[in-house]
Amino acid sequence: MKNTEVEYVRVKYDFRTEKGTRVSMGLRGKVIDSHQDFPYPSKTLVELGSGDSMWLPTDALETWEPCHSCEMLRINGTVTHETGCPDAWKDELRNCNECGQKFFPQERYQDCCGHSCMVSYHNFSCDCEICRSPMEDELNL
Repeated sequence: MKNTEVEYVRVKYDFRTEKGTRVSMGLRGKVIDSHQDFPYPSKTLVELGSGDSMWLPTDALETWEPCHSCEMLRINGTVTHETGCPDAWKDELRNCNECGQKFFPQERYQDCCGHSCMVSYHNFSCDCEICRSPMEDELNL
């Protein structure tokens, strides 16, 4: 890698590698190297938390920032949060209450994957362009 900053990534979706290894959504690691062998898709070498490393397709990864909002503590050699991490919800993989799709929340108490699912699940009345149906537009003419 050319830059000196450490880059962390997270897997965006579940998939299997060419060798059949199952890779789960949410898996995180540190970028070690990347490689583009045209015309093949680019690959990134990621060091996982276990110390193992794996070449993964670059398009399956997204940038991830490790926790910087609290003080870490070691108890008997184990890294831990004594009172709990205030931002742990950001890495929690949730299921949408409306459609069942997996998503990473953007807000602490988010229970739906997007705006339309939230409006539908919570029975909100919303007049935004996303929620307004074409039939309503024709009736309001």
